Amino acid sequence: MYELIAIVAGITLALSTQGLDAFPYRVPTLVIASGFFGAIVALVSGELAVSRAFLVFDAIQVLLVACLSWAAIALWQRRSIRRPNG
Repeated sequence: MYELIAIVAGITLALSTQGLDAFPYRVPTLVIASGFFGAIVALVSGELAVSRAFLVFDAIQVLLVACLSWAAIALWQRRSIRRPNG
């Protein structure tokens, strides 16, 4: 159930970094924010009390969802630009 928090964090992160103009700023922002949100997810789910390895796992999960969402948003925006409206 707590994986949904990581998925929502990844989608939110992708949507929030979509507005950055320069590509070199997006990648470090995604990586740093994924680590931050991964730590929050691990803390909220209680996995951090079990092992610190969950911190890495949750950060990678947030980063993966953010990258996939980011690619889906970019693809959707390209297709909407190519299609005429009516």
